[in-house]
Amino acid sequence: MLVQAPETPGWNSSVPHQVRTAVCAYVLDGDTIKTDGNETIRLLGINAPEIFHEAREGRAESAAESYGVEAKAALTDAIQGKEILLIVPKGREAHDRYGRTLGLIIFEGQLMNLLLVEKGYAEPFELGNMDLLNIADFRDAQARAEAAKINLYSIDPRRRVLRAE
Repeated sequence: MLVQAPETPGWNSSVPHQVRTAVCAYVLDGDTIKTDGNETIRLLGINAPEIFHEAREGRAESAAESYGVEAKAALTDAIQGKEILLIVPKGREAHDRYGRTLGLIIFEGQLMNLLLVEKGYAEPFELGNMDLLNIADFRDAQARAEAAKINLYSIDPRRRVLRAE
């Protein structure tokens, strides 16, 4: 069955991509999920604050950042255990250096990547094939969240430095 993604703000449907459905089995943090097929998806175009991660092979322990727990909770409440639409760029830029699939998530007609920026749980972040995104929509969402001083954007910008993982 051919799956087609709806036209929603934030992404460019004219760029070559794949669309498929999956169930979000678990939310790892505010910008990374595991699907029911055990695939790790890193949300393209955003960076959410980190949560505490214990040291493991190849990675050092990392401390939690402000609003990291809240970003994870917001994504968990929205999509964990639910069927989502994944939009993945075609070609070599479909994965990051950790082997995670880079993609967009649509749930109930909304692009979750963009919604997390609008709600102040993430900031725009250039990673992978940015042609798939309408980055202006992400910058506009960030500007609105900053003006409203919500969540992550309530922190002084000089102290709001997120690690990119």
